[in-house]
Amino acid sequence: EDSLLISENGMPTRIDSFLNFIGRYVFPHEELITLLSICRAWTLHFEESPDASMAAMVSLPSLVPGRPELTRDVAFIADHIDSINTYATLHPEIDLVPITDAQSQFVRDLYAHILAL
Repeated sequence: EDSLLISENGMPTRIDSFLNFIGRYVFPHEELITLLSICRAWTLHFEESPDASMAAMVSLPSLVPGRPELTRDVAFIADHIDSINTYATLHPEIDLVPITDAQSQFVRDLYAHILAL
């Protein structure tokens, strides 16, 4: 719970760093903030629960030096959307919802942009 609190408090700084990295006006701002929050929440869920990671058969990528932390979160979601959505469906008790088709496409586009940088 403490790490979640720290994470939420640090989100504006994380987002600012991410926007500076990818370009502030490349993607619609509100949708991007929402997507980054979803990516962060799912990443934290699996980071804090090794059992969940094993159940979903996902593994978190390492942080890349010189890249904002949120780039790792986006990469993780882009690489594991189907597994995450299956996990979300099988575990309705968790406080996270499956990623929509529109969000899935957005995260893939965002990840492609990050890889091109």
